Amino acid sequence: MTPNPNPPADGAAVVITGQGLNIPVGSCTAQAYAAVRAGINRFCQWSLTGGPAGGEDGTATVSTVVGAPTLDWAHRAEELVVDALKEALFDARLYEPEDLERIHGRSAISAHIAMPYPDRPGITQESVELFRENARGHCVVALKSSQVEFLPRAHAAGLQAVEQAVAALHSGAADVAVVIGIDTLLMPANFAEMLDRNQVKTDFQPSGMIPGEGAAVLVLERLADARKRDVPVYAAIGSLGSGVEEIPYDGSEPTRGEGMSGILQEVLATAGHPPEVFADVLTDLNGERGRFQEWGLVEVRCLNQLAYGWQRHHTADCTGDLGAATGVFLMGLGAGMLRWGHATGQGVLVTTAAEQGERACASLVATELVKEG
Repeated sequence: MTPNPNPPADGAAVVITGQGLNIPVGSCTAQAYAAVRAGINRFCQWSLTGGPAGGEDGTATVSTVVGAPTLDWAHRAEELVVDALKEALFDARLYEPEDLERIHGRSAISAHIAMPYPDRPGITQESVELFRENARGHCVVALKSSQVEFLPRAHAAGLQAVEQAVAALHSGAADVAVVIGIDTLLMPANFAEMLDRNQVKTDFQPSGMIPGEGAAVLVLERLADARKRDVPVYAAIGSLGSGVEEIPYDGSEPTRGEGMSGILQEVLATAGHPPEVFADVLTDLNGERGRFQEWGLVEVRCLNQLAYGWQRHHTADCTGDLGAATGVFLMGLGAGMLRWGHATGQGVLVTTAAEQGERACASLVATELVKEG
Protein backbone atom coordinates (compact mmCIF):
# COMPACT_ATOMS: atom_id res chain seq x y z
CA MET A 1 0.00 0.00 0.00
CA THR A 2 1.35 3.39 -1.00
CA PRO A 3 2.00 5.55 2.08
CA ASN A 4 0.00 8.74 2.38
CA PRO A 5 2.39 11.69 1.92
CA ASN A 6 0.13 13.86 4.07
CA PRO A 7 -1.37 11.68 6.79
CA PRO A 8 -4.26 13.24 8.72
CA ALA A 9 -4.15 14.43 12.29
CA ASP A 10 -5.01 11.66 14.72
CA GLY A 11 -8.16 13.47 15.77
CA ALA A 12 -9.70 13.68 12.27
CA ALA A 13 -13.36 12.67 12.37
CA VAL A 14 -14.20 9.29 10.81
CA VAL A 15 -17.63 8.78 9.30
CA ILE A 16 -19.72 6.01 7.74
CA THR A 17 -20.40 6.66 4.06
CA GLY A 18 -21.77 3.31 2.92
CA GLN A 19 -23.30 0.13 4.20
CA GLY A 20 -24.62 -3.17 2.88
CA LEU A 21 -26.65 -5.90 4.54
CA ASN A 22 -27.71 -9.46 3.85
CA ILE A 23 -29.60 -10.75 6.89
CA PRO A 24 -32.73 -12.86 7.44
CA VAL A 25 -35.10 -9.89 7.26
CA GLY A 26 -33.54 -8.18 4.24
CA SER A 27 -31.14 -8.77 1.38
CA CYS A 28 -30.24 -5.06 1.21
CA THR A 29 -29.94 -2.21 3.70
CA ALA A 30 -33.25 -0.49 2.93
CA GLN A 31 -35.22 -3.73 3.20
CA ALA A 32 -33.48 -4.87 6.37
CA TYR A 33 -33.71 -1.46 8.03
CA ALA A 34 -37.43 -1.17 7.29
CA ALA A 35 -38.09 -4.69 8.59
CA VAL A 36 -36.28 -4.04 11.87
CA ARG A 37 -38.06 -0.70 12.29
CA ALA A 38 -41.39 -2.49 11.79
CA GLY A 39 -40.49 -5.34 14.14
CA ILE A 40 -40.76 -7.97 11.40
CA ASN A 41 -39.08 -11.34 11.70
CA ARG A 42 -38.95 -14.40 9.48
CA PHE A 43 -38.26 -17.04 12.07
CA CYS A 44 -38.84 -20.65 11.17
CA GLN A 45 -38.87 -23.96 13.00
CA TRP A 46 -36.22 -26.63 12.60
CA SER A 47 -36.21 -30.12 13.99
CA LEU A 48 -33.85 -30.49 16.90
CA THR A 49 -31.85 -32.78 14.63
CA GLY A 50 -31.49 -29.93 12.13
CA GLY A 51 -33.39 -29.13 8.94
CA PRO A 52 -37.15 -28.76 8.36
CA ALA A 53 -39.44 -29.24 11.34
CA GLY A 54 -41.25 -32.54 11.63
CA GLY A 55 -41.61 -35.61 13.74
CA GLU A 56 -41.85 -35.74 17.51
CA ASP A 57 -38.29 -34.71 18.38
CA GLY A 58 -39.31 -31.12 19.10
CA THR A 59 -38.34 -27.96 17.26
CA ALA A 60 -35.96 -25.03 17.59
CA THR A 61 -36.56 -21.49 16.37
CA VAL A 62 -33.99 -20.25 13.86
CA SER A 63 -33.48 -17.24 11.59
CA THR A 64 -31.92 -18.07 8.25
CA VAL A 65 -31.23 -16.18 5.02
CA VAL A 66 -31.92 -18.97 2.52
CA GLY A 67 -32.65 -22.14 4.46
CA ALA A 68 -30.47 -24.84 5.94
CA PRO A 69 -26.78 -24.34 5.04
CA THR A 70 -25.35 -27.02 2.78
CA LEU A 71 -21.89 -25.49 2.36
CA ASP A 72 -18.92 -25.41 4.70
CA TRP A 73 -18.43 -22.24 6.73
CA ALA A 74 -15.97 -20.58 4.32
CA HIS A 75 -18.19 -20.94 1.26
CA ARG A 76 -21.30 -20.00 3.21
CA ALA A 77 -19.58 -16.84 4.48
CA GLU A 78 -18.60 -15.80 0.96
CA GLU A 79 -22.11 -16.52 -0.29
CA LEU A 80 -23.56 -14.25 2.40
CA VAL A 81 -21.19 -11.31 1.97
CA VAL A 82 -20.80 -10.84 -1.79
CA ASP A 83 -23.89 -8.72 -2.41
CA ALA A 84 -23.59 -6.85 0.90
CA LEU A 85 -20.06 -5.74 0.03
CA LYS A 86 -21.09 -4.63 -3.44
CA GLU A 87 -24.00 -2.68 -1.97
CA ALA A 88 -21.80 -0.91 0.58
CA LEU A 89 -19.22 0.16 -2.01
CA PHE A 90 -21.97 1.33 -4.37
CA ASP A 91 -23.69 3.18 -1.51
CA ALA A 92 -20.41 5.02 -0.81
CA ARG A 93 -20.07 5.81 -4.54
CA LEU A 94 -16.89 3.78 -4.83
CA TYR A 95 -17.64 2.28 -8.19
CA GLU A 96 -14.02 1.81 -9.27
CA PRO A 97 -10.60 2.26 -7.60
CA GLU A 98 -10.04 5.19 -9.96
CA ASP A 99 -12.64 7.12 -7.98
CA LEU A 100 -10.19 7.23 -5.09
CA GLU A 101 -7.15 7.83 -7.24
CA ARG A 102 -8.69 11.04 -8.58
CA ILE A 103 -8.99 12.36 -5.03
CA HIS A 104 -5.95 10.93 -3.25
CA GLY A 105 -3.57 10.03 -6.06
CA ARG A 106 -3.75 6.41 -4.90
CA SER A 107 -6.31 3.69 -4.12
CA ALA A 108 -5.61 2.87 -0.47
CA ILE A 109 -8.31 0.61 0.96
CA SER A 110 -8.00 -1.50 4.07
CA ALA A 111 -10.39 -4.32 4.94
CA HIS A 112 -11.19 -5.47 8.48
CA ILE A 113 -13.16 -8.69 8.80
CA ALA A 114 -15.05 -9.74 11.95
CA MET A 115 -15.26 -13.52 12.24
CA PRO A 116 -16.34 -16.20 14.74
CA TYR A 117 -13.89 -18.06 16.93
CA PRO A 118 -11.89 -20.39 14.67
CA ASP A 119 -12.31 -23.35 17.04
CA ARG A 120 -16.10 -23.20 17.08
CA PRO A 121 -17.85 -26.46 16.12
CA GLY A 122 -18.56 -26.55 12.40
CA ILE A 123 -15.52 -24.41 11.51
CA THR A 124 -12.47 -26.36 10.42
CA GLN A 125 -8.94 -25.03 10.15
CA GLU A 126 -9.11 -25.75 6.43
CA SER A 127 -12.25 -23.61 6.02
CA VAL A 128 -10.69 -20.73 7.96
CA GLU A 129 -7.53 -20.82 5.86
CA LEU A 130 -9.56 -21.03 2.64
CA PHE A 131 -11.58 -18.00 3.64
CA ARG A 132 -8.49 -16.03 4.64
CA GLU A 133 -6.79 -16.88 1.36
CA ASN A 134 -9.79 -15.83 -0.70
CA ALA A 135 -10.27 -12.65 1.31
CA ARG A 136 -6.62 -11.62 0.93
CA GLY A 137 -6.75 -12.35 -2.77
CA HIS A 138 -9.85 -10.37 -3.61
CA CYS A 139 -11.67 -9.70 -0.32
CA VAL A 140 -14.60 -11.81 -1.55
CA VAL A 141 -15.17 -9.46 -4.48
CA ALA A 142 -12.64 -7.32 -6.31
CA LEU A 143 -11.96 -4.82 -3.52
CA LYS A 144 -8.28 -4.68 -4.53
CA SER A 145 -7.13 -4.18 -0.97
CA SER A 146 -3.57 -5.00 0.00
CA GLN A 147 -4.34 -4.71 3.73
CA VAL A 148 -6.79 -7.31 5.06
CA GLU A 149 -7.08 -7.87 8.81
CA PHE A 150 -9.03 -10.65 10.53
CA LEU A 151 -10.59 -10.49 13.99
CA PRO A 152 -11.95 -13.90 15.07
CA ARG A 153 -13.65 -12.70 18.27
CA ALA A 154 -17.33 -13.53 17.75
CA HIS A 155 -19.80 -10.85 18.95
CA ALA A 156 -17.05 -8.44 19.99
CA ALA A 157 -15.22 -8.68 16.66
CA GLY A 158 -17.32 -6.13 14.77
CA LEU A 159 -16.69 -3.15 17.05
CA GLN A 160 -13.03 -4.15 17.41
CA ALA A 161 -12.78 -4.23 13.61
CA VAL A 162 -14.24 -0.70 13.51
CA GLU A 163 -11.65 0.38 16.09
CA GLN A 164 -8.90 -1.11 13.93
CA ALA A 165 -10.26 0.58 10.79
CA VAL A 166 -10.44 3.98 12.49
CA ALA A 167 -6.79 3.61 13.51
CA ALA A 168 -5.83 2.88 9.88
CA LEU A 169 -7.63 6.04 8.74
CA HIS A 170 -6.14 8.18 11.51
CA SER A 171 -2.61 7.02 10.70
CA GLY A 172 -3.01 7.68 6.99
CA ALA A 173 -2.39 4.03 6.11
CA ALA A 174 -5.76 3.97 4.36
CA ASP A 175 -8.10 6.48 2.78
CA VAL A 176 -11.07 4.12 2.87
CA ALA A 177 -11.63 1.29 5.34
CA VAL A 178 -14.16 -1.46 4.77
CA VAL A 179 -15.44 -3.31 7.85
CA ILE A 180 -17.08 -6.68 7.21
CA GLY A 181 -18.94 -8.87 9.68
CA ILE A 182 -19.87 -12.40 8.58
CA ASP A 183 -21.23 -15.43 10.36
CA THR A 184 -23.69 -18.29 10.38
CA LEU A 185 -24.62 -20.07 13.58
CA LEU A 186 -26.56 -22.68 11.63
CA MET A 187 -23.85 -25.08 10.50
CA PRO A 188 -24.98 -28.53 11.73
CA ALA A 189 -22.09 -29.13 14.17
CA ASN A 190 -22.49 -25.72 15.81
CA PHE A 191 -26.28 -26.01 15.93
CA ALA A 192 -25.94 -29.38 17.69
CA GLU A 193 -23.41 -27.98 20.17
CA MET A 194 -25.68 -25.04 21.06
CA LEU A 195 -28.57 -27.45 21.62
CA ASP A 196 -26.41 -29.56 23.93
CA ARG A 197 -25.56 -26.44 25.93
CA ASN A 198 -29.23 -25.37 26.16
CA GLN A 199 -28.45 -22.10 24.38
CA VAL A 200 -31.23 -22.33 21.78
CA LYS A 201 -34.90 -21.44 22.20
CA THR A 202 -36.85 -24.69 21.70
CA ASP A 203 -40.12 -26.35 22.62
CA PHE A 204 -38.43 -27.53 25.80
CA GLN A 205 -36.16 -24.53 26.46
CA PRO A 206 -38.10 -21.23 26.48
CA SER A 207 -35.04 -19.20 27.51
CA GLY A 208 -32.43 -19.13 24.80
CA MET A 209 -31.19 -17.56 21.60
CA ILE A 210 -32.63 -17.77 18.10
CA PRO A 211 -29.55 -18.65 16.01
CA GLY A 212 -29.22 -16.85 12.70
CA GLU A 213 -26.76 -15.79 10.04
CA GLY A 214 -25.88 -12.81 7.91
CA ALA A 215 -23.34 -10.33 6.59
CA ALA A 216 -22.98 -6.63 7.32
CA VAL A 217 -20.55 -4.19 5.70
CA LEU A 218 -19.59 -0.59 6.51
CA VAL A 219 -17.47 1.86 4.52
CA LEU A 220 -15.50 4.30 6.68
CA GLU A 221 -13.73 7.49 5.59
CA ARG A 222 -12.39 10.65 7.12
CA LEU A 223 -15.06 13.35 7.16
CA ALA A 224 -12.94 15.79 5.14
CA ASP A 225 -12.40 13.17 2.43
CA ALA A 226 -16.10 12.29 2.30
CA ARG A 227 -16.94 15.95 1.80
CA LYS A 228 -14.25 16.25 -0.84
CA ARG A 229 -15.90 13.37 -2.70
CA ASP A 230 -19.33 14.97 -2.06
CA VAL A 231 -20.91 11.76 -0.76
CA PRO A 232 -23.72 11.53 1.80
CA VAL A 233 -22.67 10.67 5.34
CA TYR A 234 -24.60 8.45 7.75
CA ALA A 235 -22.97 9.33 11.08
CA ALA A 236 -19.65 10.03 12.74
CA ILE A 237 -17.88 7.45 14.86
CA GLY A 238 -17.16 8.83 18.31
CA SER A 239 -15.28 6.94 20.97
CA LEU A 240 -14.52 3.21 20.93
CA GLY A 241 -13.48 0.86 23.68
CA SER A 242 -12.81 -2.83 24.17
CA GLY A 243 -11.64 -5.11 26.94
CA VAL A 244 -12.33 -8.34 28.77
CA GLU A 245 -14.98 -9.44 31.25
CA GLU A 246 -13.10 -11.58 33.74
CA ILE A 247 -16.20 -13.48 34.88
CA PRO A 248 -18.22 -14.45 31.78
CA TYR A 249 -22.01 -14.34 31.84
CA ASP A 250 -22.25 -18.11 31.28
CA GLY A 251 -19.53 -19.12 33.77
CA SER A 252 -19.80 -20.98 37.06
CA GLU A 253 -19.46 -17.77 39.12
CA PRO A 254 -22.10 -15.01 39.17
CA THR A 255 -21.20 -12.29 36.69
CA ARG A 256 -20.40 -8.83 38.06
CA GLY A 257 -20.42 -6.93 34.77
CA GLU A 258 -17.35 -4.96 35.77
CA GLY A 259 -15.53 -5.27 32.45
CA MET A 260 -18.40 -4.02 30.31
CA SER A 261 -19.24 -1.32 32.84
CA GLY A 262 -15.69 0.07 32.75
CA ILE A 263 -15.57 0.08 28.94
CA LEU A 264 -18.95 1.78 28.57
CA GLN A 265 -18.06 4.40 31.18
CA GLU A 266 -14.84 5.12 29.30
CA VAL A 267 -16.68 5.45 25.99
CA LEU A 268 -19.11 7.94 27.52
CA ALA A 269 -16.29 9.90 29.16
CA THR A 270 -14.28 10.20 25.91
CA ALA A 271 -17.16 10.68 23.47
CA GLY A 272 -16.58 14.42 23.27
CA HIS A 273 -20.28 15.10 23.90
CA PRO A 274 -22.39 15.16 27.08
CA PRO A 275 -24.15 11.89 27.98
CA GLU A 276 -27.52 13.52 27.32
CA VAL A 277 -26.77 13.38 23.59
CA PHE A 278 -27.11 9.59 23.65
CA ALA A 279 -30.73 8.51 23.71
CA ASP A 280 -30.59 5.12 21.94
CA VAL A 281 -28.60 2.07 23.06
CA LEU A 282 -28.23 -0.89 20.69
CA THR A 283 -27.26 -4.13 22.40
CA ASP A 284 -26.63 -7.74 21.38
CA LEU A 285 -29.04 -9.15 23.97
CA ASN A 286 -30.35 -12.32 22.36
CA GLY A 287 -32.51 -14.22 24.83
CA GLU A 288 -29.73 -15.85 26.82
CA ARG A 289 -30.38 -15.27 30.51
CA GLY A 290 -26.75 -14.59 31.42
CA ARG A 291 -26.51 -11.70 28.96
CA PHE A 292 -29.54 -10.00 30.51
CA GLN A 293 -28.17 -10.50 34.01
CA GLU A 294 -24.88 -8.88 33.04
CA TRP A 295 -26.62 -6.08 31.18
CA GLY A 296 -28.81 -5.29 34.18
CA LEU A 297 -25.70 -4.55 36.24
CA VAL A 298 -24.14 -2.49 33.46
CA GLU A 299 -27.26 -0.42 32.84
CA VAL A 300 -27.66 0.55 36.49
CA ARG A 301 -24.02 1.61 36.80
CA CYS A 302 -23.52 3.43 33.51
CA LEU A 303 -26.67 4.83 31.95
CA ASN A 304 -28.24 6.99 34.63
CA GLN A 305 -26.75 10.07 32.93
CA LEU A 306 -28.39 9.48 29.56
CA ALA A 307 -31.22 11.63 28.27
CA TYR A 308 -34.54 11.04 30.00
CA GLY A 309 -36.60 8.56 28.00
CA TRP A 310 -33.63 6.88 26.31
CA GLN A 311 -34.43 3.70 24.43
CA ARG A 312 -32.77 0.27 24.55
CA HIS A 313 -32.97 -1.84 21.39
CA HIS A 314 -32.12 -5.53 21.05
CA THR A 315 -32.63 -6.43 17.42
CA ALA A 316 -32.18 -10.18 17.83
CA ASP A 317 -35.96 -10.40 18.27
CA CYS A 318 -36.16 -9.54 14.55
CA THR A 319 -32.95 -10.93 13.06
CA GLY A 320 -32.00 -13.71 15.41
CA ASP A 321 -28.42 -13.86 16.67
CA LEU A 322 -26.09 -12.87 13.83
CA GLY A 323 -22.91 -14.04 15.57
CA ALA A 324 -19.78 -12.17 14.45
CA ALA A 325 -21.85 -10.01 12.09
CA THR A 326 -23.73 -8.49 15.05
CA GLY A 327 -21.47 -5.55 15.91
CA VAL A 328 -21.14 -4.33 12.31
CA PHE A 329 -24.89 -4.67 11.82
CA LEU A 330 -25.67 -2.68 14.99
CA MET A 331 -23.25 0.10 13.98
CA GLY A 332 -24.92 0.34 10.58
CA LEU A 333 -28.38 0.34 12.13
CA GLY A 334 -27.42 3.09 14.58
CA ALA A 335 -25.90 5.16 11.77
CA GLY A 336 -29.06 4.74 9.71
CA MET A 337 -31.20 5.87 12.64
CA LEU A 338 -29.16 9.07 12.87
CA ARG A 339 -29.08 9.74 9.13
CA TRP A 340 -32.79 9.19 8.52
CA GLY A 341 -34.03 10.91 11.66
CA HIS A 342 -35.31 7.84 13.49
CA ALA A 343 -32.99 8.15 16.48
CA THR A 344 -34.41 9.48 19.74
CA GLY A 345 -31.53 11.96 20.07
CA GLN A 346 -28.33 12.88 18.27
CA GLY A 347 -26.20 10.04 19.57
CA VAL A 348 -26.29 6.23 19.69
CA LEU A 349 -24.39 3.77 21.87
CA VAL A 350 -23.58 0.21 20.77
CA THR A 351 -22.46 -2.62 23.06
CA THR A 352 -21.44 -6.22 22.29
CA ALA A 353 -20.31 -9.17 24.40
CA ALA A 354 -18.52 -12.32 23.22
CA GLU A 355 -18.71 -15.74 24.81
CA GLN A 356 -15.04 -15.93 25.81
CA GLY A 357 -15.10 -12.61 27.68
CA GLU A 358 -14.30 -9.99 25.04
CA ARG A 359 -16.41 -6.85 25.36
CA ALA A 360 -16.68 -3.81 23.09
CA CYS A 361 -18.58 -0.50 23.05
CA ALA A 362 -18.86 2.38 20.59
CA SER A 363 -20.59 5.71 20.22
CA LEU A 364 -22.05 7.32 17.10
CA VAL A 365 -23.15 10.93 16.71
CA ALA A 366 -24.94 12.94 14.06
CA THR A 367 -22.47 14.68 11.76
CA GLU A 368 -23.99 18.04 12.67
CA LEU A 369 -22.25 17.71 16.05
CA VAL A 370 -18.80 17.10 14.55
CA LYS A 371 -16.19 19.72 13.84
CA GLU A 372 -13.60 18.96 11.21
CA GLY A 373 -10.02 19.01 12.30
